[in-house]
Amino acid sequence: MEESKKNLYELSYWLKDSLSEEESQTEKDQISGFLNELKGDVSEASSPHRKALAYPIDHFKEGYFGVFRFGLESLKISDLKSKLDANKNILRFLIVVYVTPKLRTKPTKKEKKPEEMVENVEVAEIVEEPEVKKEKEISFEELDKKLEEILKD
Repeated sequence: MEESKKNLYELSYWLKDSLSEEESQTEKDQISGFLNELKGDVSEASSPHRKALAYPIDHFKEGYFGVFRFGLESLKISDLKSKLDANKNILRFLIVVYVTPKLRTKPTKKEKKPEEMVENVEVAEIVEEPEVKKEKEISFEELDKKLEEILKD
């Protein structure tokens, strides 16, 4: 019989807050045991750590959060789900297909030769600005005389 290809998965889980640190580690080891029974390859496993829940689950406001990344045949995921559902210390879990993030690289810009750069430039005409006539400066005395003439009329 031909062996199916193993897909990469990520399992995120919440354990009950009523467990102690040691018990949460025991639960992590039990989940790891489930994966080994199903011939899964664990590539990464974080120790469960205490965190506040976004909203209460089964009257718990905090819990232990942990993550596994593993390879497993897709046909065995349903077996893993049933084993996790049977564990009463697991509040919630989520299994998703794990996609390895790819680094995005910036595309290199094609270097232009100086001739190509000049070719696409339009030459603008230089327009001279019109000269602004400067009026001669008037003294305050002359200004007062002109004002009096205007007001007399």
